[in-house]
Amino acid sequence: MTVGKFYEVPVYTLTVSGTDNTGNKLEKQWQVLRFMPFLNTNPEQTGYNTRTGTTPIMSGLSDKREQSIQSYNPNYEIHNTHSEENGGFVITGNFMIHDGHDDLKLESGSWGAAGCMEVVGKKGFSEMKQFIYSISGSNNPDMEKGLQEFVKYKSLKLNLEGAAKPPVVEH
Repeated sequence: MTVGKFYEVPVYTLTVSGTDNTGNKLEKQWQVLRFMPFLNTNPEQTGYNTRTGTTPIMSGLSDKREQSIQSYNPNYEIHNTHSEENGGFVITGNFMIHDGHDDLKLESGSWGAAGCMEVVGKKGFSEMKQFIYSISGSNNPDMEKGLQEFVKYKSLKLNLEGAAKPPVVEH
């Protein structure tokens, strides 16, 4: 028996590029969910400021942005489902880049979001963190601390293309 509602959302490509310690330019891509339906009828209870009423809105960052990632929180945990891939890169406010669906079809309906960029794929977010660490130039043997230092010095840049928020389409 299926419970709940299902929504159509587009899948985007996130590209990470940089130079490793030997001077080689490297680039890798991941699929991400950038926009997701968001329903918040009680901001006092959820901690999110936007009140949506009784119908969901499409949440996510739509404007073009060129900025440094604000911070990296190695202890961030997904709120609405279980994930062993902790951590989150803060873009602005509550908008982050963090773990997402391992499989878009098999896990359809088991995730919710508030407009964060969710990295798709089994161990996708962990692989992305490892890749960023490999091009960070960090000498810290602790990857999580190395990522925190890299972001602290405003070395991780985000170039987000502008995109219109898609409509909320229920299936």
